[in-house]
Amino acid sequence: MLLLDEPFNGVDVTTIEEILATLDRLREDGVTVLVATHDIELALSEFDKLLLLKRTVIAYGTPVEVYTPEHLKAAYGSRVSIMHADDHMLITVDDHGCC
Repeated sequence: MLLLDEPFNGVDVTTIEEILATLDRLREDGVTVLVATHDIELALSEFDKLLLLKRTVIAYGTPVEVYTPEHLKAAYGSRVSIMHADDHMLITVDDHGCC
């Protein structure tokens, strides 16, 4: 098992791609990989199971199961904006002056 805490913070796009490629190889080799990240877009596009937390478990499952308006509002409150266009969902979180 490999546990990574915010491995994508402070690195450039090339390094993110290298980290993701390494994680893919590890998963193919049967290694369980747990990644903590605040990057909603990256988690949605790169990982097959997600755990959404805010002092407790809000949701666990596939990105489609976890990233629902209800779960995101529970995690981010009024700071989250969700827009739908065709079959895509745009999620923005206002991080200014909050926590």
